[in-house]
Amino acid sequence: MPIVGIARRSTLAVLTATAAVLATTAATAPAVNAAPVPASVSPQPRGDYGSAGQGAVAPMPQGAAAKARLAAPAMKRSEALARAQSWVGKGLPYNMDGSYQGYRTDCSGFVSMAWGIAKPGQATNTFVPNGVAHWITKAELKPGDALNNPNPGKYGHITLFEKWADSSQSSYWGYEFSWSGVHHRVIPYPYFNGSNPEAFKPLRFNGIEDDALVGMTNLTSADFDGDGKTDVVAVEQESGKLFFYAGDGKGSIGGGSTRKEIGTNWDSMQDLVAGDFDGDGKADLLAVERSTGKLFLYPGDGKGGVGGASTRKEIGTNWDSMHDLVAGDFNGDGKTDVVAVEQETGKLFLYPGDGKGGIGGGGNRKEIGTNWNTMQSLAAGDFNGDKKTDLFAVEKGTGKLFLYPGDGKGGIGGGSTRKEVGTNWDSMRGLTAGDFDGDGKTDLLAIENDTQKLFFYGGDGKGGIGGGSTRKEIGTNW
Repeated sequence: MPIVGIARRSTLAVLTATAAVLATTAATAPAVNAAPVPASVSPQPRGDYGSAGQGAVAPMPQGAAAKARLAAPAMKRSEALARAQSWVGKGLPYNMDGSYQGYRTDCSGFVSMAWGIAKPGQATNTFVPNGVAHWITKAELKPGDALNNPNPGKYGHITLFEKWADSSQSSYWGYEFSWSGVHHRVIPYPYFNGSNPEAFKPLRFNGIEDDALVGMTNLTSADFDGDGKTDVVAVEQESGKLFFYAGDGKGSIGGGSTRKEIGTNWDSMQDLVAGDFDGDGKADLLAVERSTGKLFLYPGDGKGGVGGASTRKEIGTNWDSMHDLVAGDFNGDGKTDVVAVEQETGKLFLYPGDGKGGIGGGGNRKEIGTNWNTMQSLAAGDFNGDKKTDLFAVEKGTGKLFLYPGDGKGGIGGGSTRKEVGTNWDSMRGLTAGDFDGDGKTDLLAIENDTQKLFFYGGDGKGGIGGGSTRKEIGTNW
C-alpha cells in the first residue's frame, strides 16, 4: 500500500530509441474547432506493394539451445522499430536472392532483421511453424508486432506495425519491404486492396518485450499546499513514486529539482482523483487499489502531502469495475462528488459525496449517462463559467474533444447538448483540469503521447480552451 515519504527527484528516464523512429512523423497538436487531418492512403500503383518472392530461410537450431533462444526476451519494441528505420532510404532493391547486413532483401528478411533473428531470416510461412512468432489479435497489436500473410513465396507478405494512423484503427503506420523498396508509410488495415488483404493476420515475435515504462501517469490536480494555486500530483511509472508539482499560478508547474516526492508504491494504485472529500478545506486523494478493487481515501495535510499506510481509509469496494474517475461538486450541495464509467455497461454514474470522506455507492449512486465506453480521458471543472461542474471527454472513434455542461443537480448534458471543442485529442493523455493561470477560468493540462511533453491549454470561461499555436509547453519527459 502507498507509504508517504520525501526524497529528491531521480532523473527521469531518457527517451528510448523509439524517438529515432517517431522523428519521421511530426506529432499532431490538438486543434480547437479545426477539421482533423487524417493520414491519407492514396491508391498504390501495381508493383509498389506486396512481395516479389522470398528466398531460403535460416535453419533453426535444435534442442535446448533453440528453446532457450526462443524463450528469452531478445528485442525491445523500440529497438525493433529503430532497426527497421535503419533500412529506410538506403535504396535497397527487392531481391529474394540478395542480402544486406546478412539478411535477405525481401519482405520477410527485412522483418527478420528488425526482430534480430538468425540470418538470413525466416519467411512468411515459417515464422509460426518454426516457433519464432505466434498469432495475436488486432486488439493486442503493439509497436514492433507485424501483419503477416502466411502464404509462401510471392503469395505471402509481411509488414512491421508501428502505431495506428487514425482513431478508428482503419490504417496504421508500418514498415515494409515491397517490390519498390523499403517504406515507412500509412497502410490500410490489414493491407492494401489487390494484395489479398484478408489473408493478413497480426503476428508477434516470441522474443520481443515491452520497453520500460517511462514518464508520469494518473495526473490529478487541486490546491494541495494551500497557497491558492492549482498544483498537480502524479505517479512516476518507472519507480511507482508519487510526486507533488507546485503550481505557480501563471500557467505552469514546478518540475525538475522543485518537485517533491510524497509517496511510494503508488504503482499499486490507479484512477487517482483529487478534491476536498472530508470537508476540512484541504485537498485529498481517492485511489483504487489494483489488487483488490478497493477505493481508498488519502487525507491531504494542506502542505502538499497526503496520508498513506495507517492513515488511509477504505471507502468502497469493486471499484475495479469502474474507470475514468473524476471529482467535483456535481449536485451543488457544496460537497465533492465522484463521477465514473462502469466498464461492463458503459453507463456513467454519479456518486454523491457526504463531506465526511465517503461517497454514496450501491443504491445511492445515480445513473446519469449511457454509451460512455465510447469516451475516454474525462476531466471535470466549471468550463463555461456558470458555477456548475461540467465534463470534458475525448471520443474514442474520432479523437474529438467534447464539453458536457453540468446542470448543477448531478446530471450533465449529452446527445445534442454536448459541444465539440477540439480535434485530434486522441494524441493526448493524462488530461487534468484546474485554474492553472489564476484568471478564474478552468484550464486543461495534457501530455502529448508521441513527445511526452506537458502542455497547458488556457480556458476561455465559455466552454472552450486554447489549442494549436495558443497552447503552451510547460514540461518534458512526462
